[in-house]
Amino acid sequence: MIQFAKSSLFSLLTIGLSLPLAAQEHDLRIQATKGTTVWLKQHMVMSQTMEIAGQEMETAQDKTTVLQFTVKDVEADGTLVVETNVARIYGSMQMPMGMGDVEYDSAEAAADKDDEAGGGFMPSPGQMGKMQTMLAGKKFLAKVKANGKVASLEGVAELLKKPAGGRGGMPQAELSEDTLRHMVESAFGSVPEKPAAVGATWDHRVEEGQGMPAAAIKVTLAKVDSDAYEISSTGTIEPPKPSKDAADERAAMLESLKIANSKFTGTGRMSRTDGFVLAVKHMVEMDASMESPMGGEMSMKVKSTNTIERTTAEAAAPKKAAAPADAPK
Repeated sequence: MIQFAKSSLFSLLTIGLSLPLAAQEHDLRIQATKGTTVWLKQHMVMSQTMEIAGQEMETAQDKTTVLQFTVKDVEADGTLVVETNVARIYGSMQMPMGMGDVEYDSAEAAADKDDEAGGGFMPSPGQMGKMQTMLAGKKFLAKVKANGKVASLEGVAELLKKPAGGRGGMPQAELSEDTLRHMVESAFGSVPEKPAAVGATWDHRVEEGQGMPAAAIKVTLAKVDSDAYEISSTGTIEPPKPSKDAADERAAMLESLKIANSKFTGTGRMSRTDGFVLAVKHMVEMDASMESPMGGEMSMKVKSTNTIERTTAEAAAPKKAAAPADAPK
């Protein structure tokens, strides 16, 4: 009887000690304070192989966006008022059909190439560069809930004005609220709505924007430290939303878009001190098909890698040209 009592007591103590450790939940909601400023660098590398009427074409893009996020205020319910400063955008694009490469950098004065007309549905190289950097130097406010989701945008009316149409039969890129929301929300990663234990999962959705389609994602809490937490994620890609603009010549093409074999994978580490991303990496692969502007169908294979990491204000400035070797010292 005494032996049974000792064994039972030992088992109960063991269970009692292990349960809190195994099921400990963590409140990971954003804890940023007024005045917090974070610099982030978003880097996207994307390649696309298209086949049209038996001909294969390749395009590629390497784009870096340097952003400054500042918490201007914290409301009574924990909602953050966040100012986004798009400090610099730079990169390059490999164009199809022998059109060459396009390089752009919002921190440098670029030659005006608008007179270099594009062909068919393609704008000129100069127009392409301006499309990619059109947000550079702009600021806007967003109200961000404690779960990292944007509740509203402020001061974006001018940014969302539709630009004039470009040459080559293709209108210039048009910004949307989804694009701006995605830019802000990507700075916070994926935050669980409720306290969560390691191993917990939750659904997360990335809206299309910044050159990326929408994705439906399942997130898993992989690790929690006192100052940061880590997640892993998997998901699938969704077709882009059709344009509401009847004059947009791409609308009919996008409506015919079909996506197959899509895969989204990612990892991320977020700060528990200020709630912003420390380091994130997302990879996307998908096969797609759509109606070709030249008739028939074109197929595409797309691969994209996106990383976000902390940086400094110095990254927003262009690199200084190296002094000539014979320059006086």
